[in-house]
Amino acid sequence: MIPAILLTSRNSISTSFLVMSVFHQIYMFHKKILLDYVHNEVTRKWALIYFKVLLLIMAKDTIVYFSLVSL
Repeated sequence: MIPAILLTSRNSISTSFLVMSVFHQIYMFHKKILLDYVHNEVTRKWALIYFKVLLLIMAKDTIVYFSLVSL
């Protein structure tokens, strides 16, 4: 679904916000799962930090791949 929206979008800024909102929803969904299944507080914090970094890298790569911003 995201590639179809990205290819038909005319405004790169609004599409970038769309990509970021989708990845934010993914993060919030998986955060609840991690909070339920990871019981050690330190491990939970590090898992959430690493997961957030992974999603930020994936969002950046999605935006760059579809040429929504020029680097």
